[in-house]
Amino acid sequence: MSKSVIGLGGSANDGTGDSLRATGAKINANFTEIYTLVGDGSSLTSDTVTLNTATQTLTNKSLTSPQITTSILPASADGATIGSATKEFSDLFLADGSTVQFGNDQDVTLTHVADTGLLLNSTMALQFNDASQFINAPSATVLDINATDEIELNATAVDLNGTLDVSGDVTLQADLELQHDAAVLKFGANDDVSLTHVHDTGLLLNSTMALQFNDASQFINAPSATVLDINATDEIELNATLVDVNANLDVSGTYTGAGTMTTGGNIVIPNAGNIGSVGDADSMAIASNGVVTFSQAPVFPDGSIPLADLDIDGATDIGAAIVDADLFIIDDGAGGANRKVAASRIATYIGGGVNTPAFSATKSGQTTGQTDNTAVLVTYDTELVDSDGKFASSRFTPTVAGDYFISAALSGGTSSANQTQNVDIFLYKNGAAISRASNGFKVEGEMEIVTAAVSCIITLDTDDYVEVYVKINISAGTARVTNSQFSGFKIIA
Repeated sequence: MSKSVIGLGGSANDGTGDSLRATGAKINANFTEIYTLVGDGSSLTSDTVTLNTATQTLTNKSLTSPQITTSILPASADGATIGSATKEFSDLFLADGSTVQFGNDQDVTLTHVADTGLLLNSTMALQFNDASQFINAPSATVLDINATDEIELNATAVDLNGTLDVSGDVTLQADLELQHDAAVLKFGANDDVSLTHVHDTGLLLNSTMALQFNDASQFINAPSATVLDINATDEIELNATLVDVNANLDVSGTYTGAGTMTTGGNIVIPNAGNIGSVGDADSMAIASNGVVTFSQAPVFPDGSIPLADLDIDGATDIGAAIVDADLFIIDDGAGGANRKVAASRIATYIGGGVNTPAFSATKSGQTTGQTDNTAVLVTYDTELVDSDGKFASSRFTPTVAGDYFISAALSGGTSSANQTQNVDIFLYKNGAAISRASNGFKVEGEMEIVTAAVSCIITLDTDDYVEVYVKINISAGTARVTNSQFSGFKIIA
């Protein structure tokens, strides 16, 4: 309602003004309207409406078709601040379908579309830093997002319900996921090449096109529903530990392989076909009946032919005595390779017809002062024979296992006549006596000398050794060994 003015009349109490009741009614009506506008209908709030001052504050006020005239907020040029100070609203509520207009000629408008959003008239753009960064709608079906450098979409997911048309390059710093089963990637202005997702299977490249590599000469294509071609001008390399071919492998050209071809089944060649090398194409020929003929002398790997498979019954005898140059076949160790060996090597192994190792040693002069009735080592200072250098320091260490004939003899006694009681000679193996002999005969004179000899056949290992010991039992005088011999040799089995 409009403001109700109380009529006061021409002069005091002249009867021309409003009556007291009419005056009260106008006052009440005015207050009712004020309370309704700036209060809750029954009480005033602390909100203030101050017009034509630096600040206008309206809180929780519903304005119906409000108009701010130039007498309250002076109009200004496009893009300038309205008035001389900032006008602040805590909240501003506009009714459904409301429009906010900008500019002297109202060239830009924002219109509320109920339950949808705000409509910016399509001839204008929503700008950001400057005119180079903006969003606009040049038509009813096109929305442009423009930037001079890049546009970043910072979101967990970007949902495109229509077609994405990109005229420039697309660079992704993360994954590109096509989560639609049977999704299709199309290439070319006329979509002539397509990749189609086949659920739980793979990607289907339309069969009329090829997956190329360096150029058009290297490609994989499917000329039909049953044929897959892999094409290259030079070679196709399959770098894998295992290539599993579940059907037939048909090679119309020459198979050349630098590695090993392994098959779990059979390799079949045509009847009367050949297996060979570049230099000898028919080095192995297989006839239709399976007979194999070699054009070259076959060389078999070591151990490939069992000894039981060698038939020597019908061979011609050598017809002569075996000489050093004759050859034998020998297994080089248990389970080793079969190799040739000359008769001379076999002769050397068994001693070459000579009982070696062999040795013979003597004493060049007598020794005195042996402890009475105690076995002591006999020392030898002269070697007569030492075929393999196995005698040293009065000890024979053959280092070749086998049976050996060992013998020793000596003479000894005392410087006093008739005072020698007994002379024993021993053969020691590894420091322990294995054979013994006692007095032979006496030579009487100024002193008494007794001789004794001992021999035996003993088995020696590679690290065994043999020595001679003597024990002289006398009643008086000085014990002595006047001379001794020590010898032995390996017995040829």
